[in-house]
Amino acid sequence: MNVSSFEDIAAAKQQALVLCQQGDFVQAKKLLDPFFQSGRMDAQAYSMLGRINWQLGYAEEAVLCLQETVKFQPNSPDIHYALGTGLSKLGRLPEAEASFNKVLQFDPTNIQAVLELAIVEFSQQKLTEAEAHFKQVIEHDPNILKALMGLGRLYQLLNKPEFAINYYNRALEINPEISDAHYHLGTIYLGQGQIDLAEDAYKKAQMADPMNVAVHMEMGQLYMTTNKIDQAKESFQKALSIQPDNLDAIACEAQLYEQLGDIDAAQERVRHYIEQGVKHVGVGILFSKICKHSNSCEQAVDYLEDLILDAEKNGTGKTSKIYFALGKLYDQLGQYDKAFSCFKKANDQKQDTFNTIEHTGCISTLITSCDWNFFMQAPRSTQKTERPVFIVGMPRSGTTLTEQILSSHPDVYGAGEIITFPNIIKNLSAYLGAGTAYPGNLSNLTVEILDTLAATYLDEINQLNDTALRIVDKTLANFLYLGLISLMFPHAKIIHCKRDPRDTCLSIYFQNFDESHNYATRLENLGFYYKEYERVMQHWKSILRVPIYEVQYEELVQNQEAISRELIDFIGLEWDERVLDFHKTKRSVVTASYDQVRQKMYTRSTQRWKNYENHIDDLVRTLGMEKDK
Repeated sequence: MNVSSFEDIAAAKQQALVLCQQGDFVQAKKLLDPFFQSGRMDAQAYSMLGRINWQLGYAEEAVLCLQETVKFQPNSPDIHYALGTGLSKLGRLPEAEASFNKVLQFDPTNIQAVLELAIVEFSQQKLTEAEAHFKQVIEHDPNILKALMGLGRLYQLLNKPEFAINYYNRALEINPEISDAHYHLGTIYLGQGQIDLAEDAYKKAQMADPMNVAVHMEMGQLYMTTNKIDQAKESFQKALSIQPDNLDAIACEAQLYEQLGDIDAAQERVRHYIEQGVKHVGVGILFSKICKHSNSCEQAVDYLEDLILDAEKNGTGKTSKIYFALGKLYDQLGQYDKAFSCFKKANDQKQDTFNTIEHTGCISTLITSCDWNFFMQAPRSTQKTERPVFIVGMPRSGTTLTEQILSSHPDVYGAGEIITFPNIIKNLSAYLGAGTAYPGNLSNLTVEILDTLAATYLDEINQLNDTALRIVDKTLANFLYLGLISLMFPHAKIIHCKRDPRDTCLSIYFQNFDESHNYATRLENLGFYYKEYERVMQHWKSILRVPIYEVQYEELVQNQEAISRELIDFIGLEWDERVLDFHKTKRSVVTASYDQVRQKMYTRSTQRWKNYENHIDDLVRTLGMEKDK
């Protein structure tokens, strides 16, 4: 074809236009490509060929055409917008940002360009600029879903959940079928420990988009957290039925096997990816948990170190989860300085949102509201049941081990950390009247209300097991509610687990807890929270009528049988030798101590803090303790 004259290109453009109208983009491209290769095109031809390339999926060629078009029409906001869109799709974000800024230079009122600019800025972590531009879009039109969702994601990333929730809900008011909005709400609620709200949000996300693999995986994680193992398996299998090679889903399924104690199944699920050197955070974290069973912990260290290097090199996101896993590996290997460095890096990546003044105020209000005078006059439920057993204490203080010991008795069911009682507290205003929150509303209690609350609790735990003589609830937050628990169940048994405060706080610091444990990310906050927890427990011990049995972790691991016998006697049951073989009891444990309770009693976790005594000055000072005692 002769492409020497602009008359030829004029004819070609006309023919290409007809072909495009007929939907024959392939022939239209063949017609214009020779002119493109010769460089003898005008602005209209470049623009047309650019659109044809987009239609055919040739993004790189489309961008090249648009860049040539800009040379002919440097002041055209439409061309700069099209170029910005193309560059954005190719991941060339700084260039896309420049193109959208060019649009606004020539057409400051182009709100679509403002929106695309905000999206590109957000993708580059330019959050301040993105926030301003998303808000500019919303001010222009409060119903633009992309802007609402963008602000939701932005505030979620900034750890401002109340703002994120607001924008996601605004988006859902416009379109209730946005799966991603429900999904992100579920993630926020799960991070806050609001399990019911998270589950509801995930279910809505599934209904809106049954093919959303991420939702099925998050639902599986939620079910693991709440000890609903069958539902967790089903969720992961749904994800894998949609994308059989999805590594996130594979790692989640393998994690479930590992948590259930089926190490062989967990290893088999990820062995191929580890051997092939496939780099994946979920696989790496699982590898760090199972490597001790195959004497490959050094290899797991290298795997995690490579993950961190890749993440930092590529700027692909936070490495907090990896550092937690790596810290635990170094701890196992006895490299304590390296371990602490990893744990500190992991926690430092989390925002410090714990407010000591606010927390002290809450604890003081609780103690004042539930003082001696209150309990002297307070009504009691007519319930006589001894079925509920409440284990309380700080995380990592031996609560899971104590529950496992009790649950090894044939007449005891371990319910784990259930949300039944926190939900009762959340809904108290429905019984006691709106306007006053817990604990101030406890003065409105009556015998009838207490009976109703007790019946509600019993109905829910009966659904977990309706035959056991005792059901153990080890929801740790219940230490805040022991006053109400004692009024609802005057014959309940309370077991308080204690451990050396330094070991307790360090062990918490080494765990990747969610936002509901926001005190856990800084050692000084941990020490402060521990002291306030001690203040609450000392208050309950001084005024409650219900018996409280204290289990000292260090004594339990040294004198297993003696303490175990006392525990069984305390909850009013006959001794059973199976209690001593607690590590053989087949039950799902979903707390951070799940691996410990599958082993015989050991003492290596006592005085663990001494391995880290050069790093814990802030903790020891806040606790008011000395390191060498």
